[in-house]
Amino acid sequence: MNEEDLRPSTPVKILPDPVIEAYKVDVDRSLLVRNLRMTPSDRLAQLESMAEFVASTRGRGGCENEDRVYRSS
Repeated sequence: MNEEDLRPSTPVKILPDPVIEAYKVDVDRSLLVRNLRMTPSDRLAQLESMAEFVASTRGRGGCENEDRVYRSS
């Protein structure tokens, strides 16, 4: 059996999944593109910066139920 025997005689049309299409509406693709253009070290630096920001803002009177919001236990 060769490769041509495995191909369908007519192209298969794949219909869009409505659930996936609904999620795509809320995705900011420009952010995805920007992050994909970054080098791995740039992405890591951005992650470290975000982690430092979160650590610096904890305990400054944020959400009164902070323990329940951030921890699932």
